[in-house]
Amino acid sequence: MKKDNDRFRIVYAFFAATQLGFFVVLPIVGFSFLGKWMDNVFKTGSFFFSAGLFFGLLAAVRGTYKFLLPLISKQRKSQKRKEE
Repeated sequence: MKKDNDRFRIVYAFFAATQLGFFVVLPIVGFSFLGKWMDNVFKTGSFFFSAGLFFGLLAAVRGTYKFLLPLISKQRKSQKRKEE
């Protein structure tokens, strides 16, 4: 039974890391490409690329925070139970 639980935790950790990677990479790359495309269309140098990179970073931080928040709160609850 313990072996099955360990296997589940490993698979869960793998998928969580993969999902976290997508939360970071996709917004940064997507907004950067969108900004670069808008720079080419409007001939604005690198203004939209910089804005896209900035908003991509913000979206990545927000997505990571939203993803990790339930895990952090679950960890805190289990620590409180152990202290009691």
